[in-house]
Amino acid sequence: MSGPAVFLRLAPGEVPAAALRELRAGLEEEGVPCRVLPSGPPAPVAAPGAASPVCEAPASAPADAALLAHAAACASPVSVGLGLSADGACLHLPQLPPGAPLLSVSLHDPDPERLRALGHNAARLVAGVPLKELP
Repeated sequence: MSGPAVFLRLAPGEVPAAALRELRAGLEEEGVPCRVLPSGPPAPVAAPGAASPVCEAPASAPADAALLAHAAACASPVSVGLGLSADGACLHLPQLPPGAPLLSVSLHDPDPERLRALGHNAARLVAGVPLKELP
């Protein structure tokens, strides 16, 4: 799939299939496409309108949802990214510091409504409409 889409980067290894399904459902319900990126260390990417890379991967990119989401946001043509690891899911923008996502959800006590709302909010950032409160 090419064109505008929220990018979702998965941690290497096993990620909860139910969490992935809820994130994607939230985006789909808002009418915004999602592109799942393969796991692995992200390459430095120039943010839209930037002259040089501002989204640089850490030397050793851990499977941290915030860092994965930041890398996805930097690569996304709409500058919105999601990251999903075994421990959590995060929503990020390239302008924010890599370790400081806009929103995050823990998967230690997963709530499908919170994950779906995170997907909704990623789509709403693209559409420019107010965000939903996470349940």
